[in-house]
Parts: sequence; C-alpha cells; structure tokens
Amino acid sequence: MQADVGSVPGGRKLHYLQALRAIAALLVVADHASAQIMGTAGTPAWFKQFGWFLGEQGVAIFFVISGFIMAYTTKNDFGSPRSAARFLLRRMIRVIPLYWIFTVLAASLIASGLWLSGRSVHIADLLPSLFFIPYGDGPMRPLLGQGWTLNYEMAFYAVFAFCMLFPRRLGTALAAALLLFAVACGNALNPVMEGLDPATGLSFFLAPYLVLFVVGIVAGEFAARGHALRVEHTLLKILALLAISITIYVVWKPPFQELPWRMLFWSFCSLAVLISVSPGQQAHGCESVRLFEHLGDSSYSLYLSHVFVLYGLSKAWRILIGDPGFLFIPVAFIVCSACAVPIFRFVERPMYLSLQRFFKVGASSDRAKRKAAVAAAGA
Repeated sequence: MQADVGSVPGGRKLHYLQALRAIAALLVVADHASAQIMGTAGTPAWFKQFGWFLGEQGVAIFFVISGFIMAYTTKNDFGSPRSAARFLLRRMIRVIPLYWIFTVLAASLIASGLWLSGRSVHIADLLPSLFFIPYGDGPMRPLLGQGWTLNYEMAFYAVFAFCMLFPRRLGTALAAALLLFAVACGNALNPVMEGLDPATGLSFFLAPYLVLFVVGIVAGEFAARGHALRVEHTLLKILALLAISITIYVVWKPPFQELPWRMLFWSFCSLAVLISVSPGQQAHGCESVRLFEHLGDSSYSLYLSHVFVLYGLSKAWRILIGDPGFLFIPVAFIVCSACAVPIFRFVERPMYLSLQRFFKVGASSDRAKRKAAVAAAGA
C-alpha cells in the first residue's frame, strides 16, 4: 500500500500491479464496510468473520507487493551505506506524512467524542501510534486502526535498509533469512498454528505476516534477473484467484487465521502478485484495467481515509434510509474511492513530491546524477 509501484527502472509501468493494489485496498474497505451492516436484519452471523477474511487477503497482497517492489526497484542500490540511507528516507517520506495527518485526525475526533465514543485519547496512545510502536491489549491497534499494517511495513523497511549495506545477492538473501528467523522465533512466543493475535510488542513483530514480505523479495529477485511468469488475460486470472478464494471460504467457513488455511489463502494472494507482474501484458492492452490502475495510484489514500468516509456514510445512510444492508458495501466502494482520488491528487502526491525535492531523493535527482556521471566518464 505504501510502495511506489507506478513504474520501475527502465520506465516500464506495472499496470496490473497498480490495479492489484486497488483490489487489495477495496478488500480492506469491504472488511470495514461489512462491520457497518452487522446486526441488521438478514445479515448472517458469519458475515463479520467473512469481512475479516477479505481484509486479511487485502493486507496479504499489500505485503507481498511491498516485498516485491523493494527487491525489484533497488537492484542497483546495494552495497552502499548512502543508498541504504536514501532508501530508508524515501520510505519514511512516502509513508509517514499522510499517516500522521490521519492519525491526528482520528485522535481529534475521538477526543471530541465524534468518533469511537467511549474511547479516550492519552499521550500514551498518540505517541506509539505516530511512531509505529504496537501497544495495548488484544489486537494491539493504533488510534487509526488499520495503521497496524504500517508497523510491519516500517519494520520491514528497517531490516531491508540494513541488508542493503551488503552486495545485492547476499543482501536480499539475508533479508529473507532474517524475516524467516523472526517468524520462527515468534512461533515460540505465539504458536502460529493457534492463529492468535500477538499479545506483546515482541510477538507482534515476530508474526507470520513477515513471510509475505519474503515471498515478495523472492519474486522480486527472480524478476530482477529476467525470470517471470508470462500470463495472458492477466486481470481475469487475478479475479479468478480471488473468486476461488472467496468460494472456498463461503463453502467451508474455515478458521482462516490458523496456519494451514492461512498458507492456502496467502498462496492465492502471492500468485495474484506474480501474475500481475507478468511481462507479456504490461506494454499493451491496459484499457480494461485503467479504472483499477488509477485507483491503485490512490490506494494509500484510500487505505488511510476510508474508515472516516465509512463512518460518515453510515451516519447519513441511517438518517436518510435506515439500517444499512448489503447494498451499503458497493456504495461504500464508490464513495470511498471517490474521496480517495482527490486526497491523492491534492494532498498525498504534492506533499510527497515536495518532500522528495526538499530532501533531494526524488527520481529526477537520481536521473540527473546518472547523467552527470555519464558525462564525466565521457569527458
């Protein structure tokens, strides 16, 4: 959700990967939208769990994409402390500013009693939320609930930046090994077979979600070497994987957080990412995914803003129509997406580009340095 996946070295835009980001964000929207209709007439008891299932698949896709993009786009940046520092700075200015804006908004609404009434806000809540430190009991969520995934993202960026100090092949292998070792250690604290939420900060950062970054790293490493799946009808196959996953859940309603089921569903998510970076369909035939692709550009704004939009939409729905039913979910897709696009265009993107220029870590400055180096070599 946070990676810059619009284009990769060489200028080739990963159209279907952008579209997949939009699908992943909409799965998270479906999760939180389904919570708004629980308790209304005709809503089965298992539907809330189904919403959680959809949200987890969206998060899994985001994590695999993140691992892929970090490995694929940094293939010439290993072996240098300067490159590692630039990488980490880029990630920070990409993730932090917009997240802080919405976290402060959440804290303000909670403190005023307009949102999540009954919950209080203290400095002990705000600071860990702003600085990606898991805290609290139970699921260990920050003030902006979906921000828990950013705790993993920032931890992954820190590990990856450290590994960039080494030559590329050693660095990517070390990153994957460290993440897998962390999961193995985490299993001793919080057995993954039980599917329990982490109860401490340590067990939180050693959770099985780290495996998804490893899958992305491996895929990115293979793609950087020119190895990739060649797939026709890319979007259709991605949607088919999603349909198969949903069908399995609806028919069997399995405990999807337990390891065997998690591995099954996460394999679908991983395969969707691998299909989305297929080289055979990237340069043409993208009209059918243009809408998803544009929404994918706004997926980080959508991910962070949608809970506020859903809250307002549900309030208006109850006043104007009554209790929201299943129709609320597709309407939520449209309204949340419509709000995310201007946030991306007028807040997220200008702010990110300004910070890139200020810290001189933008793609344009990189190209200028490469041109200068070529000119100097020619001289």
